[in-house]
Amino acid sequence: MTNRGLTKTEARRTIAAVEKALKAGHPRVGHARRRSAAQIAAEALGLPARTVADRVRGDGALARMGLGVDWRLHRPAPKGAPAAPDVEREREGVAAADRIADLERRLKASHRESLSEETLRARVFELAREPLRPQAWKLTRDAHGKAREAVILCVSDVHFGEVISLEQMGGRNSYNRAIAARRLQRLFARAVELMTEHWTGPPPAVVYVALLGDLVSGGGPEGPGRGRRIKGQVGLPPPRS
Repeated sequence: MTNRGLTKTEARRTIAAVEKALKAGHPRVGHARRRSAAQIAAEALGLPARTVADRVRGDGALARMGLGVDWRLHRPAPKGAPAAPDVEREREGVAAADRIADLERRLKASHRESLSEETLRARVFELAREPLRPQAWKLTRDAHGKAREAVILCVSDVHFGEVISLEQMGGRNSYNRAIAARRLQRLFARAVELMTEHWTGPPPAVVYVALLGDLVSGGGPEGPGRGRRIKGQVGLPPPRS
C-alpha cells in the first residue's frame, strides 16, 4: 500500500499507532535490540514498514497534510523489561475502524441521487427523452464528386458527476462537475480553433462527435461511483470560420 491519496482518517490512525508505540518504549530510530515505533505501528496497522516510515518522515505525507507525530511521547522502557505492544488488540482496533469507515462510505452512497436514463439525458446532456439516433457515416462530395473533409472528435472518460476532493488526493488534485464542465468547454473551444484558425485546405463539411463511454459517474444499476457507458455518434455541421 502506497501513501498516494492518503486520507485524514488513515493519517490519524497512523499517528495514533506510532505514538502508542513511542509510549510503550519504542524509539524513533530502531536498533538491534529495539524496533522503531514506525515498525511497530506498521505491524499493528497491517502495512509495510516502509509505508509507515515514509508517512512519518519530515517531508512525508503527514507533513504535507499539516500533521505529524509527537516524538516527545517516547518513554524508554526499563532495562531488562522491554515493552511489547499488544499487536492483536491493535489489529482488532484497526479492523473495527475499517468497518466503520466502510459503513460511512455506504451510508453516503445510499443518499446519492438515483440517476435514471431520463435524468441523465435531461440533467447532464439536456437531450430529449428519445435516445440519440446517430447519422450514417457517409462522406459528402463536392460538385466534382470529390469527397469533402470530415472531422472526428472523440470524447470519453469524462466521469461527469464524480467528486474527488483535495483531501483524497493529498492536496494535489481534485475533480467535480464544475471542473468537468470547464474541461469540456475547453475541449470544444480548442476543437473549433483547430478547425478554423489552424485549418489548411478545404473546410470540413461535417464534424462527427464520438461518445466512447465512461461519460457519467453516479448512482445507478452499476452502483455508486461506477461510470455509465453511454456510447453514440453525433453528426454536427462544421463550425464557420
